[in-house]
Amino acid sequence: MKKAVSLILIALLGISLFAPAAYAASAKASIALSSSSVTVGNTVKVTVKYTADEAIGTWDFKLNYNKEYLEYVSGADSGGGGVLNFCSWSESENQKTISQTVTFKTLKTGSTTVSTTTSAIVSNATITKMNTTNASASITIKAKPEASTNANLSSLKVSPGTLSPEFSPSTTDYKLSVDYSVTNIAVSGVTAHGAATKSLSSTALKVGENKITLTVTAESGAKKTYTITVTRGTSPLADLTVTIGAVSYKVAYESEELKPPSDKFKATTVKYENETLPAFEAPDKLFKLVCLLSPSDEKVWFMYDEETGIFTKYISVKPVVKEYILLDMPQNEAIPNGYELKNVALSDKDFVSAFTKEGSEDELIIVYAMTLDGNKGLYYYHTKDKTFMSVMPDSSSEEVGAFAMAYEEMQNKLIKAEKELKISQILLLIIAALFSVLLVIGVAYSINGRRKRRQDEEL
Repeated sequence: MKKAVSLILIALLGISLFAPAAYAASAKASIALSSSSVTVGNTVKVTVKYTADEAIGTWDFKLNYNKEYLEYVSGADSGGGGVLNFCSWSESENQKTISQTVTFKTLKTGSTTVSTTTSAIVSNATITKMNTTNASASITIKAKPEASTNANLSSLKVSPGTLSPEFSPSTTDYKLSVDYSVTNIAVSGVTAHGAATKSLSSTALKVGENKITLTVTAESGAKKTYTITVTRGTSPLADLTVTIGAVSYKVAYESEELKPPSDKFKATTVKYENETLPAFEAPDKLFKLVCLLSPSDEKVWFMYDEETGIFTKYISVKPVVKEYILLDMPQNEAIPNGYELKNVALSDKDFVSAFTKEGSEDELIIVYAMTLDGNKGLYYYHTKDKTFMSVMPDSSSEEVGAFAMAYEEMQNKLIKAEKELKISQILLLIIAALFSVLLVIGVAYSINGRRKRRQDEEL
């Protein structure tokens, strides 16, 4: 297809070359530049335009440029190395202008020219060459400006507080004091040169002296650092001491440095001697923890009761979870006093031979089990809590029985206390009900008395 179009175009141009000269029609060439002054290394667009007084059929022209100054990038039909070719035809019968835009990259400083050479602009109506003119334009290529070495700030501000001394672009060291309550400071600066960049260090504050830097990097790479020395005051809790027993503790008041014993604890505060201490609240608001520092600066956690003002050392015990394999009771194992050997149902499907209290469905039984490290022995096993406790290897059957009896006695006392508590609650409810009935009777009696007195007065 392209080959056929090219042949047609060549034929039309050929006809125009040998046709009788008729220069009634004319076409004027012009060149427009995206910029006549360009910095070296940048690009410039050159637009060539032909304007005719009648419809244009085909055209063939060249754009000339100096390859030492300009490097062709895009926009031409063909060519390069100093000359670009434009050869085509119009798809419209009424097209009176043609325009082509070419992009060049500038290579070196100086002044250069681009110009047109017209081979033929052919009339669409008469298929004859038009009378044409050529055009040219000059391009000035400038050197890159030198990179700025300006690494100054034009302004420097902080919040809260005031810089000392007052800001000056040539002064790089400043001081600032803030209260203990200020944990972070806002620092803002504006560079004196638009191409300069800046970077700011961390603005978080610890108690005491803090160095905050703002570094300006000029376009050339030169650097200048402004330093602000911020002094954060001490906490009112710094001199507070808590005496527990014979030991005097200090308060660990830097809450951002405190990590609670568990992620489930939430940060809160407590009141102690008219001071507010950082604390952590346990799940379900069960208790609150305060961190104190021992004389050796060791962190110690205490549960604190705001109502009583009592500190209780927080000691959390996490038992080591072991896996136990239940075995049949050995035939030669002595039965403890007050116990008997029975098959105990641990579930609908699982049964184990164990020592149980005689004539009792006690939840505490004695089983024979093995740990995964191969140790075998007797264990107290609580069927409800599913907890194990080792039976001492040298315990006699009497001692085992005594332990079981002590456990049973303690359990009975708890059951008795629970029953007594329930009875007390029932008695309180009965007394409250009787009091309510008496109150109602008294009110009714008082109302009837008033009515009777009014009736007597009316009579």
